[in-house]
Amino acid sequence: MRILLDIALFLSVIYAPWWIVFLLGSVLFFAFPRFYEFSLSAWFLDILYGASPRFGSFPFPMLSAALVLTAAFLFLRRHIRNARDS
Repeated sequence: MRILLDIALFLSVIYAPWWIVFLLGSVLFFAFPRFYEFSLSAWFLDILYGASPRFGSFPFPMLSAALVLTAAFLFLRRHIRNARDS
């Protein structure tokens, strides 16, 4: 199942807008433990399409956003599990 969803995620990188990729990656991050494909897909998005001129010369804006979201999701996941155990 995870492999099929990974394929769907990477196909969305190619065919879908960036916000759909981030939405799908966010949902899958909570569905699977250690979902590193989210950061990999953001890096692939940056490599394929490059940074927009509005970001200046910042090299990997999508990857940076994915890493920040990953840190936030890990924080949320830990607190959700701790609250559930209490």
